[in-house]
Amino acid sequence: MLKITSFSKRNELDLVAYELQMLNAAFPLGYATVSRIDENFRLESFLVHVRNLMDFLEEKGDKNKGDIMISQFIDRNKKPMKPIKLNLDSNLKEKINKHCQHLTKTRLTEKINWPVSRIAREINSGMSKFISQLNGSYNKGGISLISKAISNYLISS
Repeated sequence: MLKITSFSKRNELDLVAYELQMLNAAFPLGYATVSRIDENFRLESFLVHVRNLMDFLEEKGDKNKGDIMISQFIDRNKKPMKPIKLNLDSNLKEKINKHCQHLTKTRLTEKINWPVSRIAREINSGMSKFISQLNGSYNKGGISLISKAISNYLISS
């Protein structure tokens, strides 16, 4: 198990908070667009952060390559946190990879009706579970940033 120092705890929790802040900042903007490029810009920003937080919460990343995973955090019982299963389409990450992260032939021609509101709601719900289970020894600043991001999402949705 990875031993986390108080310094890296702060930085890792702040990075998780940043991902949620960016996801929620991109969420309401997707519909107030001027052009198709602007719309794609906002949607792709949203999807990048969805993908990152899905990997974090569901433990789908690669710790050996430096990805921050939920199990690197300690819960209220002083045990590594368990993945939080999100109620999202099982191939959502693959769709994001093919239509947003990689240069594919179908990227701009194949339209996907992204359920943006449902995705944002589910990610925020997962993050709410994460902070409710998080051990109290973590930096309050990072927890506060995540709580504020969730509150801002609830206000804007």
